[in-house]
Amino acid sequence: MKLKYLLLASLLFLFTGAFAQGSTADQTEITYQSYLVANKKMVKVYLKVYTGYEKYGINDDTQKAFVASQKAFLNYRNKIALLHEAEFSGGSMMTLFKYKALKKLTEDRIKQMGFYK
Repeated sequence: MKLKYLLLASLLFLFTGAFAQGSTADQTEITYQSYLVANKKMVKVYLKVYTGYEKYGINDDTQKAFVASQKAFLNYRNKIALLHEAEFSGGSMMTLFKYKALKKLTEDRIKQMGFYK
């Protein structure tokens, strides 16, 4: 009897938790907006580092390497996001996981570039 109530309580908790978070479309929109914020921040940090190279007279090779690393990162980030999306192909969560990957990788890149400041 206790097991029956425990099972019912846990199912109720799971269902109310899922509805409290909103629909997949709502979660996708929130994640997308968070990704856009992170991407804008990454651009600001990138420009700060890039202009810092010019300001302090860092050699052109280092600056070119930094630009090349950013281009490589963007290519990598976008391909990883597509892989995450493909894992859920055809499902309602595919876009959500793509944006989650974009957001996480972008935030990680911001931290990496923080070391260059």
